[in-house]
Amino acid sequence: MPIAAIHHLLTALLVAVWCLILTGSGRLVLSGLALPFRSRAEQVFLAFGVGLWIAAAGLFLLAAAQALRPLPLAGLLAALAASAIFGWLLELPCDPSPDPLIPPRERPAALLLAVLLVADGIFVLTPEIGKDALIYHLAVPKLTLAHGGFYAIAGNVFSGYPLLGEMHYLAALAAGSETLAKAMHFVLLGGTLLGIGLLSRLIRGNAFPVPAMLIFASIPVVFQVSHSSYNDLFVACFTLAALYSFLRWREGRLRGWLALAALFCGAAAACKYTALLLAPLGVLGILWCHAGSRESRAALGDLLLYGLAFLVAAGPFYLKSWVLR
Repeated sequence: MPIAAIHHLLTALLVAVWCLILTGSGRLVLSGLALPFRSRAEQVFLAFGVGLWIAAAGLFLLAAAQALRPLPLAGLLAALAASAIFGWLLELPCDPSPDPLIPPRERPAALLLAVLLVADGIFVLTPEIGKDALIYHLAVPKLTLAHGGFYAIAGNVFSGYPLLGEMHYLAALAAGSETLAKAMHFVLLGGTLLGIGLLSRLIRGNAFPVPAMLIFASIPVVFQVSHSSYNDLFVACFTLAALYSFLRWREGRLRGWLALAALFCGAAAACKYTALLLAPLGVLGILWCHAGSRESRAALGDLLLYGLAFLVAAGPFYLKSWVLR
């Protein structure tokens, strides 16, 4: 078997293990929130998003402690793998008979989507040529890994950015594979598409989830960046998860959903400065849901919960940016 084929198979295996570890770790956290889920797909989408933040936070702590060395990295991997195993062994409450994510009438659209994703996925196997990836998304974690932790990289202002997505690329580079970093971002396209389908089901009652996914995946800029080591789909996936969790909170006012919405808002902001807009939007959404209510303590409690969870998710990444300014 050619060496290139072996490399591609190893990349596929590693990205699959990465997905399983992230989703399993996220399931462990979701089990503590005791939330009712409508489908397995909903569980996977939200658990994967939570796991993305957990793994990035762990790598962030190692980088902040100047401990990006083989032994600490192996210890973090072992801890994440153990939490993932426990997470997958847990049974989360779920609707026993949810509507199918792909209705029969939308199977032709699903076939077109599959063809598009296969065509897009082929480009994951090609060398990285994206300008932002080469000077920012891969360059900064590569230098950070070589240095053993965070530092102000002379001549590269991007080292002062929040870098949540780049923490995952740091793990890929530690494994010696830029292709793995590209594959990670491509997987985020799948997570974003799943979120679009779930949001369509939530808002429109299972009306046209697959066409909505197909429209998004066929946007030229989405096709272009999804097979490169960018962080745009990290932001998109976290933003969708935040909106979805907020709408689920609005239905029954279970604060676990609000905590998830705040966590995802903070995670998106920890990827890009432009995602900071989500913070005031979340506050406005909470105030809007409490409009006309005389229970001011409930509104204040929700705002405090939202603010605290947002700061926990995004605060360390912005503290790092302030220190390296």
